[in-house]
Amino acid sequence: MDNVTDAFKNVFLAGVGALALGAEKSKELVDDLVAKGQITVEQGKDMTDSLVSRGAEATTRISDELLAARLRSMTKEQRDEYAAKVAQMAVSVTEEEAAKQAEVAEVEAIQEQQGEKAPTAEAVDAVETVKTVTEEEAPENPPTFHIC
Repeated sequence: MDNVTDAFKNVFLAGVGALALGAEKSKELVDDLVAKGQITVEQGKDMTDSLVSRGAEATTRISDELLAARLRSMTKEQRDEYAAKVAQMAVSVTEEEAAKQAEVAEVEAIQEQQGEKAPTAEAVDAVETVKTVTEEEAPENPPTFHIC
């Protein structure tokens, strides 16, 4: 089962990498066309937005197809166990979002009392990310990744 999962993961990562590389090269081409005056800046932005959107759609489609293939390789019991695990993950994410919203509301209330501008949700996320990273112990030998 792990070999099947690893294979799906590798195919997915290769697809995402190819999409990212394609998007990067496409953006360079669009920027080059804008620089040469062959298209307007607005047309370049529209083309880039379209490419990014199509890339995101392709990534979602590939991800869904890989998930469907993974589910087909499982027994009914494994699928039920996986579905329960995903449901629990969804509950955890919902609880995390609610906690962040409560934290933002609390900070906004305090700052409103003090006459300060309230932080955005992104600012609170950034603070939480920094807290998480600084609270965790970094491994002595962090893993390295090589892209072939």
